[in-house]
Amino acid sequence: MVIICRRYRISLSAYLENELDENRNRLVEKHLFNFPKGAAVLETFRKTIALCRELPLLPVPEELHFRIMRLLEREFQPESTAPRLITRRRATRKKKGNKNKKRKD
Repeated sequence: MVIICRRYRISLSAYLENELDENRNRLVEKHLFNFPKGAAVLETFRKTIALCRELPLLPVPEELHFRIMRLLEREFQPESTAPRLITRRRATRKKKGNKNKKRKD
């Protein structure tokens, strides 16, 4: 039961925002109906979201904004379309020689 509840807990935000498809929405509702503790978690989650939405939006300090944007630009750089040189390491081959061969005369 705990594993199933975790799976549904992940979907609660999307459920509250009406972002789930019809089938997944029904599954969450069925689960909440069968497990009252899950319904209590949903209600707590709903109240928490409502309280958070009442908080004022604060401006982000300019330096922090700049650092975040720089990291994002680095992280999501498109890969270069320039051809890349692919090098392979050659396997070393033993030289064929007559050292270990006995001569038949």
